[in-house]
Amino acid sequence: MAEPRTLRQGERVDVPTVRQRLHIAGRNPGPFSAFNALVLPLGADGRLAAALAPVLAANGAAGDGPVRFIAGEGMEIDLAAVPDAIQRLAVVLYVIGGPSRAIGIDHCGAITVTITGGLQFVLETTGRRESALILVEYYRRGSGWRLAATGQGHTTGIPGIERALGITLDVPDARGGGPDADGDLGAPPRPPAGSSGGGSGFAVAPLLLVTNHHVIDGAQRLRVQAGHSQSEARVVAEDPVNDIA
Repeated sequence: MAEPRTLRQGERVDVPTVRQRLHIAGRNPGPFSAFNALVLPLGADGRLAAALAPVLAANGAAGDGPVRFIAGEGMEIDLAAVPDAIQRLAVVLYVIGGPSRAIGIDHCGAITVTITGGLQFVLETTGRRESALILVEYYRRGSGWRLAATGQGHTTGIPGIERALGITLDVPDARGGGPDADGDLGAPPRPPAGSSGGGSGFAVAPLLLVTNHHVIDGAQRLRVQAGHSQSEARVVAEDPVNDIA
């Protein structure tokens, strides 16, 4: 059997067949069981499309719609059956209970998506504390479909995805209060309000820096340090899908 082609984060490829099957797994299966999945149908304006409701893994196996979650097998997507009004399908992974669980994608070690057509996307998660991410996306290109290995995370969980896309989701198990079945994982608590974090960036012009979107996602105040000097900063443009700000 041929080795699967491994996609790099941000890579986009043509979809070889309209009947797609995805299997998502974590290198560390215990922490990975604290995650749930859903598929977001988005229109040309990037908002939720009325032609198809978001599909949650918890209740997506029933019916004969274009997106189905099958217990123990992953998900099936029939791209030929997706209504024309839907331009993009975003596959989202999130922590059950939200950021209050003090579990991030880094607990998974790595997340592997195995995709129809001999493809796989391996997202290394070391040091990444996001509690929700857009893992992969299908989007229309001409008369066909393409697949994007996105891997865009949000430390604030589903609310971060809602803000990035300008949508509102009914995902009760992503907003705290869920059972803490993984309380013995030894995870450090999330930083409380008023705490700080950091990330790297590089200058592309005087007074203009580029960094990753997950570095600034949810930040109330931004400061840039160069050597021993610091200065205030503000976000002038952001692209959460491609993880750029």
